[in-house]
Amino acid sequence: MEELLGSFRAFLESLCLQMKIYEELPGILDKEEECVGGFALGEFEKIFTIKDQLVKRAQAAEERRLNLLKRICFLISYDARGKLPSLKTFLIIFGNYVNNVKELVGSDCAEQLKQLLSEFHQVADQYIALFDIVGPRIYRNQQVLRKLSNNFGRSVVLLESQLNMPNNYDAQGKRKSQLKSAGLTSSLQVKA
Repeated sequence: MEELLGSFRAFLESLCLQMKIYEELPGILDKEEECVGGFALGEFEKIFTIKDQLVKRAQAAEERRLNLLKRICFLISYDARGKLPSLKTFLIIFGNYVNNVKELVGSDCAEQLKQLLSEFHQVADQYIALFDIVGPRIYRNQQVLRKLSNNFGRSVVLLESQLNMPNNYDAQGKRKSQLKSAGLTSSLQVKA
């Protein structure tokens, strides 16, 4: 049981670490947008480097979280071969586990599990609060990306139509005559 309790605590710590990392991200994104809007290339490069390091930390925290979640699922006999549970689903699974084993484990262990469940709910509430704050930005970015994608698609169609047009230049780069009739002449007067 100590291994399971330790895994739960480590999982909770990894969620808290992820939460701290995610809380840093909106401020960095705000600074990045300011730099883009102000054409501040030097500052943008600095912010980009900071964001890149933050993303790497987030990836490492996510890998740790996934490994711990797999381990916990194995320890509580939850079949996670198809898909690991989300935090919301994990709370349900963990709540059911706590209710099912409270009679099988000592009162001290049952109390620790109940306390851990409460802490997981607090962290889940923090995640929801953060996503409520960044939700509008995510929606806005989705709209911008959707419009960029549509514009890119239009550009591709335009370029393809240009490729299908006949070539009006010869091998030397001189413009080919549009008129194929021989004997037509034109004149141009130039005053010097």
